[in-house]
Amino acid sequence: MLLGNSYKSIVNSHLTNSDENNLINDLSDLINIENVNGDETFSKDGNSLIWNSKGADIYYQGETSKELPIECIVKYELERRGN
Repeated sequence: MLLGNSYKSIVNSHLTNSDENNLINDLSDLINIENVNGDETFSKDGNSLIWNSKGADIYYQGETSKELPIECIVKYELERRGN
């Protein structure tokens, strides 16, 4: 049996800013974080993120090395037909 390996896991996050605040505080242990839907910037101190949101929602993604909460097993069976 062959087992697959996960090489990289990407996590997407959406911070809703219904009060249109200029700053949004968030906690994240992701690395290589990037804003994927705007030019708002952030500062990071440990796991604490402070986004300069300019009143907008923030959509960002980053990488994690944590194990996924699911496991996927694929099994193939060949059916022999004919003689």
